[in-house]
Amino acid sequence: MMLLQALTWTLLFLQHRVGGEGLGSPDLYSFFETPLKDDVGSIGPSRWRDLDHIPDNQCGGNGQQNGFGQSPIVLSTDFFWMCHTDFSGYEVNEGNCKWSDLQFEITKHGLTVKTTNCHIGQLIIPQSEKTFEAVEVQLKVGAEHVYDGYSPSFEMQFFHRTDTDEVQAAFAILMEAFPIDYFVPQVDRTTGEHPLLEKMLSAWRTNFWEIEDFCAQNEGGSGTFTIDSVFKAKQKAVLCAKPGSLQNSIDSGSISENTYMPRGQPQGDDLFPNIYTSFVNVTGLTTYDGSLTSPPCTENVYWNIADQIMFISLYQFQNITTLTNCFTESSTCKSASAASEFGFTKRPPQDLNGREVIHRCVYGSNLWYPWEPQKAPKSTKYKKEKTPKPYYSVLYPGFITALGLVVFYILTRYIHSLPYTAVLFLLGTMMGIGVSNSSYYDQLTVSTKMWENINGELLLVTFLPGLLFKDAYCLDFHLFQKSLGQTMLMAFPMVLGGTTLLALVARFVLPYDWSFNFCMAFGAILSATDPVAVSALLNELGAPPRLKMHISGESLLNDGSAIVFYSIFKTLFLYELGIGGEKIGFGKGVVKFLEMSLGAAAVGIAFGLALAASLYVLNRRFNYEESVVQVSATIGVAYLTFYVAEPLLHMSGVLAVVCCGVTTKAFASTLIIDEEMMDKFWVLVEHLLNTILFALGGVVWGAVISNLDEARPEAFDGMDWFYLLVVYILMTIIRFSLFGIFFPIISRIGLKSNWKEMVFQSFGGLRGAVGIALAIALDSEVIHGTVRTDPRRAYTSQLFGITGGISLLTLFINGIAAGPLLRKLGLHRGSKERKEVVTRYDQHLKEYILERMITEIGRKQYAQLDFNIVRLNVHWISNISIADLKTAVRQVKDSTPVQLYNPPHLGLFKTILSEEDFTSLERTSVLKLYEKFRGAVILVTRKRSVINDEETFDLGDDKSLTKLMELRLVFIELLRSGYKKAMNEGIIDVREVTVVFSLNRSVAIAEDEVSNGYPIDDWKTCANGVGKNILLKLNLAAAFIRIHEEAQQYFKFKFCQSSTLSQAEIQVLEESNQQISYASEVFDTTDPSILKRAMSFKLSTVLLAEAGIFIHNYVKRGLLKAEEGEHYFEELDHALSHIKKHQYQGTHEDDYEKHALDEFHSNPH
Repeated sequence: MMLLQALTWTLLFLQHRVGGEGLGSPDLYSFFETPLKDDVGSIGPSRWRDLDHIPDNQCGGNGQQNGFGQSPIVLSTDFFWMCHTDFSGYEVNEGNCKWSDLQFEITKHGLTVKTTNCHIGQLIIPQSEKTFEAVEVQLKVGAEHVYDGYSPSFEMQFFHRTDTDEVQAAFAILMEAFPIDYFVPQVDRTTGEHPLLEKMLSAWRTNFWEIEDFCAQNEGGSGTFTIDSVFKAKQKAVLCAKPGSLQNSIDSGSISENTYMPRGQPQGDDLFPNIYTSFVNVTGLTTYDGSLTSPPCTENVYWNIADQIMFISLYQFQNITTLTNCFTESSTCKSASAASEFGFTKRPPQDLNGREVIHRCVYGSNLWYPWEPQKAPKSTKYKKEKTPKPYYSVLYPGFITALGLVVFYILTRYIHSLPYTAVLFLLGTMMGIGVSNSSYYDQLTVSTKMWENINGELLLVTFLPGLLFKDAYCLDFHLFQKSLGQTMLMAFPMVLGGTTLLALVARFVLPYDWSFNFCMAFGAILSATDPVAVSALLNELGAPPRLKMHISGESLLNDGSAIVFYSIFKTLFLYELGIGGEKIGFGKGVVKFLEMSLGAAAVGIAFGLALAASLYVLNRRFNYEESVVQVSATIGVAYLTFYVAEPLLHMSGVLAVVCCGVTTKAFASTLIIDEEMMDKFWVLVEHLLNTILFALGGVVWGAVISNLDEARPEAFDGMDWFYLLVVYILMTIIRFSLFGIFFPIISRIGLKSNWKEMVFQSFGGLRGAVGIALAIALDSEVIHGTVRTDPRRAYTSQLFGITGGISLLTLFINGIAAGPLLRKLGLHRGSKERKEVVTRYDQHLKEYILERMITEIGRKQYAQLDFNIVRLNVHWISNISIADLKTAVRQVKDSTPVQLYNPPHLGLFKTILSEEDFTSLERTSVLKLYEKFRGAVILVTRKRSVINDEETFDLGDDKSLTKLMELRLVFIELLRSGYKKAMNEGIIDVREVTVVFSLNRSVAIAEDEVSNGYPIDDWKTCANGVGKNILLKLNLAAAFIRIHEEAQQYFKFKFCQSSTLSQAEIQVLEESNQQISYASEVFDTTDPSILKRAMSFKLSTVLLAEAGIFIHNYVKRGLLKAEEGEHYFEELDHALSHIKKHQYQGTHEDDYEKHALDEFHSNPH
């Protein structure tokens, strides 16, 4: 008996060796699209056309061979009711094979049956005069021939050959599983099983157990042949389903672990049944000319697909899937299935390329019109499985960034209380649900799915360095150094305690069958806090520096420690699953923790010192390019630090980047040439990374809770939502408890603390970027390491369902309530004394605006104004006294050089002053005799209006013309910089697109004309750009004259260095004055009432812009808090929008004044 068994194993092994030996074998292809290892790359369906090692490979064909094309194709649902013709020309006969003549084999490509010296059926078809004999059966997981929008679970294909093998015929049956109580023909109503299929499965199970028994006694296999490296990688990446994985989905409960994979029974010498009538009752066939559906994809197959679906039981469904995905190669005794990442062994549908598709029915044609063979369309409605283009991945972050712009606009204008990242997470959730439920193959859906399935390590390397370095570099190093003992206490003992307690919650409260190691990984993920939303709030409300340091310092260090704990327990969990990792004991775990933490700190400090040295070398403080290089060096070193520490040295990349950032702050912050550029760059990086990451977290969470993601076997149902709330409540209690336990120590060391700050810090521990990244990374590793049917995918789906929900709850609940809590605890700068300080700033702003108004009304274009319009738009000057005006006039006179002083046009104040006060104000504005004398002396001394007679100037001389051209170009550059400065400061409203475009265009064209020897003539271009709109022309002329006058002053008193002006310099100034006179004609020809109203609005806009500059400087210098400054900016934006609304509506002056007064009284500030 033992001799017979050994002989059986030997024959079995020799049988499995045929056609599968190494690279170059015709059998070397897979249904797995992802590149597998080294330089071999993908050998999935999208690359079959490129497999040169397969002889006569036609997988890239399109009908070149005998008019045939590629298979499979999409079948039209119109054929359900439409028949072209009958079964004329068909003849079927039973085969002559006995069950004992058939070879039931399980290969890496699926389940097959082969015949020896017999056939299982004969077929004669209308397309050929030959007789075809069925000699091979293939059972595909996932139907290859699909209908519009519907893909059955399996497809059984019977391949027929002639005696010459020139052409083949295929008879195919589509298969689907249904519950037992669903009545269909040819199915046992007591078990739901298809009897004939069950006999075939029994034979395949016999083959399965032969290999299992062989490998039980030969764990390393036969050793006579080493399987190809591609399939070695596949063995590691894909696991088969395990017994009982579909237990919960089987309502009848008839399938148990004991009957999951029973041993097969001998089938005897009975004749194999008629394949054309025993599986389904065929009443219709769809026929077309195609090819084999696996390499070499030979185009010589007449396809005949039965209309009727073959129904099988869920038990049989499970057997087919398991037998296919659990194929074990006998030479290595390892899993070597070539199925796709979803467990399929099907080829995607191919293009029809105009081939005829004919639907034949047993009852004949039902078309009333004369029928001719129908040409199938070249494209179908079916969502064809395509290989995503690599560049699709760019679309998702671009779309999310644009979406973030819309979110930011809405939140800053209308809904101030909602955190930006929370809304993005919610929108990402909606995208995840939509993508999971989408049947479309648009590029955005594909791009989103690509990011949803991003590799875990790639995710961490992409997002964490940029987020962490910015936070570390922006710390106040001196406060951080003093509070290091406190933050270390929060980051290590408290994180370990929180991780352990949360793991116990997961182990004993949650109903999931999680291992202890997985529970600890879960606890570590939830221990990582994210202060992004709370930090912004603390800055806005002016929280104490100590509290800000504790929150940011804790977040940075506990991220590092949480990731160390996460890495250790993730490694143990993956080892449990058998898809990587390693076994780590307690002693080794302690050593690993010290290596990952202390080693990472050393790596980070080393890179930080290297970066500091690099910044020291780049010391040219007035070289703009070196500033750019310094900034680029910081981001390069940040990512390099993480890469060296994490993937290369297997340490904590987070701690390394944090130490690098802190070291750079300590030793190199003073070496930064352009601090503003550095700060703005890292703010931009943080914004982009947070935008994409939080939205991505929402996408993955949406896919989990949608219960529609085909990559996840388990559903996130009602009870899961309940346990999510339970975890949130217990997590909050745990955090408060830990701070309560350690408070006696924290309050006595370092920066110390008080109970109010501890309460806020406990509540403000939001879960965000790092936790989301870790959860996605773990989920991605398990998804990529298992097949679709593996029940262990449920673990990470459940984990991410809880983690994503916790992030959303903390962002919305804690993030929104943090502001009121901070105020309630009295930790913000909102006291009565602070309000008195801000009131002083209001007075400063009023004085500043008055001074700016006095300066502005010295310009000619502001000679006629309506003060009522100005004061109603600029409410800070709505109540002014004669004393305020005199003070402002004196200040302007004293601060303006005498030769540049223009007496203001004070006529606008007549409506609010008595005649006596107005006369007094005019006297104050006029220069006194000694002031005029001083100005005359300055002009005579500097001689700026006298021509330098020593220099000859001849317009016919090339040298003189070249000098004149260069001076004109200098003046053009002064205009360009003047326009840019005025636009940045708001003096020129950038929302007036036509005005801005015309000014920029005039400078560009003037530069070109001057370069060709023409004089400055830029007003003509400006005037043509705004058409006949008088208000736009007035605003354009005002901006044009203003910048020309400023350019003249700079050109005359700063650029021209000699004591006298040359004739060429005066020529340039005269050309500018000529352009000013052209622009002034707009004011001279405009109706005085329209001019008065328009320039009153224009002055209001200029004063509001000046107020914005004043407030920005106060916020930048720290005199105003961000929240206080934001309040002012909102007022300014509201006033500017009000001006924009009424300026171009042509509202009657009296109506406007009444409307403005109503608004002012309803909202005076």
